[in-house]
Amino acid sequence: MKKPDDAEELIEKILKTATEETDNPDIRDRAYIYWRLLSADPEKTKEVVLSEKPNIADDSYNTYSEEFVGKLMDQISSVCSIFHQTPEAFAAQQKQSMSPQQAAQAAA
Repeated sequence: MKKPDDAEELIEKILKTATEETDNPDIRDRAYIYWRLLSADPEKTKEVVLSEKPNIADDSYNTYSEEFVGKLMDQISSVCSIFHQTPEAFAAQQKQSMSPQQAAQAAA
């Protein structure tokens, strides 16, 4: 990104390897995104890739109690675990967002 003339071949090789030879879908998807971004707008790609990244603290990933995490693990295949809510909290939130007509239909 900083020296596009010198790095073009290297970037192409890396992206080709990441899209064609990796089994990891996250790496493959990210490579396709970068490749597409590079094809569409190299200057925007430079902004994205070289932008300042936020610090990731190692203590920020587990801010939930063990009991709550256990409840989420019990619901791992449901949308509750994605939104980090218990089924009861998720259902209550959904009921609050329903119109009176939708609530009547759900009760029936």
